Amino acid sequence: VQPSSNNGGAPLSQPAKPIEGGNVIRLNKWHLQSNRIVADDGTDARARSFEMLRTQLIQRLQETGFQSVGITSPTSGCGKTVSAINLAFSIARLPERTVTLIDLDMRKPQVAAYLGLKAGPSVENLLRGEAKLTDVAIMPEGVQGRLRILPTYRASRDAARTRLP
Repeated sequence: VQPSSNNGGAPLSQPAKPIEGGNVIRLNKWHLQSNRIVADDGTDARARSFEMLRTQLIQRLQETGFQSVGITSPTSGCGKTVSAINLAFSIARLPERTVTLIDLDMRKPQVAAYLGLKAGPSVENLLRGEAKLTDVAIMPEGVQGRLRILPTYRASRDAARTRLP
């Protein structure tokens, strides 16, 4: 998750400069909810915990000057994907923020599946120079211009040995 004010130092009360380039898509609300993705809807009471986490995270980022956050865990099944997606949507609902969610789990990618995305060019293709950012980037309707998702669709057998250009 990479939140930023994207305003070149302007006060955060101003709308962020929109993210450009990517494929705008409509996500299936039922599919999102069946995967516990709730923060895309600010009226959903279940999104409240992600709003609180978002506020704490943004405050901490402002204190430290950091702009990127990595969400990791020692084992699978801990909730990294659900937390990362919900946090990204929660940040993107703020008009003064933009966020890029990148699925860098090359061994067990889940972001695309949780969002119901159809296979296409992925992060691995981007890293290898086989695709452009605009080919890989997904921008969900409703938060387009504020949320960009770079999915990985298939597991890489030998992710550690992926050769970059």
